[in-house]
Amino acid sequence: MVEGSGFKHLCVKCAGQLDFVQAPHCATCGSPFYCMMEGERMCPHCDGLNPAFRTGCTAVLFRGPARALVIELKYHRGMHAAADMEAIFARST
Repeated sequence: MVEGSGFKHLCVKCAGQLDFVQAPHCATCGSPFYCMMEGERMCPHCDGLNPAFRTGCTAVLFRGPARALVIELKYHRGMHAAADMEAIFARST
């Protein structure tokens, strides 16, 4: 555990760069809306789609340290990144 960050492999500075998605967000893909919204809405990318799932959730935006964790896991077999990804998902619920 990196002291002060709450993660095993992310330092305090990188942990602070995680952009957690909060409401309001698209009910289908979870992409954030950057304005006040009323009711359930869909983003322009999902409008007209009929997905096989009920709702989608986005924990963090795919940039900076979050992107680095996914790349480490996906392309470099960095299974150690999974622990920090789990911590990110736990914080977003």
